[in-house]
Amino acid sequence: MSVHKRVSGTWREVEAPSVRVSGTWRDVDEQFVRVEGTWRTVFKFIDPADPDNIGASYEGGYIGGTITDCDGEDWAIIVSPEALGDPGDNMQWKTTNTTTSGPTDSLCDGPGNTTTICADIGTHPAGDWVCSLNDGSGTNGYTDWYLPSIDELVIMYQNMYQGSRNTTLPVGTDWRDDGEGFQPMYYWSSSQEGYSYSWGVPFHYGGYMYNLLKTHTHRVRAVRRILL
Repeated sequence: MSVHKRVSGTWREVEAPSVRVSGTWRDVDEQFVRVEGTWRTVFKFIDPADPDNIGASYEGGYIGGTITDCDGEDWAIIVSPEALGDPGDNMQWKTTNTTTSGPTDSLCDGPGNTTTICADIGTHPAGDWVCSLNDGSGTNGYTDWYLPSIDELVIMYQNMYQGSRNTTLPVGTDWRDDGEGFQPMYYWSSSQEGYSYSWGVPFHYGGYMYNLLKTHTHRVRAVRRILL
């Protein structure tokens, strides 16, 4: 049996450790400790590329799925806890229905879109708020949070949405057991769509892509990503 460890930015397959549990040596993907006569799991090796791990707590948030970016590289999407990565209020994408100059129209490059948005301080409330999570020592131990691209947002809806129309992840996943979820509302992506619009996803209405006026107010959820 093998597990995965991250080495220099790359997830590599390695042999799982053997541990003696109740008199038997087992090759497992967990580590055990004996407490008051009982063997208990103290940590688990988690492969963020494994779809079975969607919803697992991991590196500042929860595994939301994987995406292949515009350059063909594969990433794991890490969705922030709602208490930290959602401002709790609806926000404008931009204060005016005008074009944002620079690369903000990518459907798959959330970090790139967000970098451009954050460079224009004070005019993009949703992006400005997400970028503020990276100030100082960051949020939940990380300083690379961003507003997801529309492709990432759709993946999040498909894999994780809990609401009046969908309960994707079962009880027993960290995401569900921690009470995480999305509101049954529109969420902004970082992807611009033309002069007056940007892309968003209605989590309460099928999870399709919608082009929304930038000055309308909708929900925001920060994410980060890990190279696979």
